Amino acid sequence: MLHPHWAGPQGWCFGEGPDSTIDHANGCYYLYEVYALAKPDIAGQVSVPVLWDKETRTVVNAESEDIAFMLNSEFDDFAGDDDLDLYPEDPRHLIDDLDRFVADNIVSGVYKAGFAASQQAYDAAFDNLFFALSELETRLHVGPYMFGDRLTETDWQLFSTLVRFDTVYYPLFRCNQRRIADYRRPSACLRRLYDIPGVAETVQFDHIKRHYFDDLDLIHPTIVPKGPALDRGLPVGPV
Repeated sequence: MLHPHWAGPQGWCFGEGPDSTIDHANGCYYLYEVYALAKPDIAGQVSVPVLWDKETRTVVNAESEDIAFMLNSEFDDFAGDDDLDLYPEDPRHLIDDLDRFVADNIVSGVYKAGFAASQQAYDAAFDNLFFALSELETRLHVGPYMFGDRLTETDWQLFSTLVRFDTVYYPLFRCNQRRIADYRRPSACLRRLYDIPGVAETVQFDHIKRHYFDDLDLIHPTIVPKGPALDRGLPVGPV
């Protein structure tokens, strides 16, 4: 687990402490050193997460969705629950379709809004994002998860975005029409995923906030936030 601060000249680093761990596999301090072990002439930016093969001493993959698919199927011989399959053949084509929608409009959508360089680009990303979240509200009407009662890879792809949304994407990325807490069904789905044993331990809100607020330069004073959506028609109660 890397340190939440990554904007230094050497990028992502390991470290002992409540927000990070040391590199037990290779003894590296900076993540780029791990990549260099696999490819000494590597150039450019390194990314997380990383799936590392200790036998061949190389980076197997550094794309989160690919790693999720690999963990779902390539290690079945070591899994304690042979019945667990988050990417079943039926309805795999529907999962693929929904994954693309989620990835383009929500998972990447928050970044399209947050890193937009113009008001027009921000407005388009903002509208697509909240249209997609409204679609989730409708879809989750039929069951607790995206595919009814069946927990799939799509739910977990959404989890990392939904769990960070109200803390960082809403205020910092100007994705401020509504919070996830304002969507009844997506917020309930998020809670179900968070409450699965072992999941909450992987979420550190202090780590998340320190990483995004300390290390990302997202201040575009010429871009005006579109939200929040306020209902001025509510009755006024006693003062």
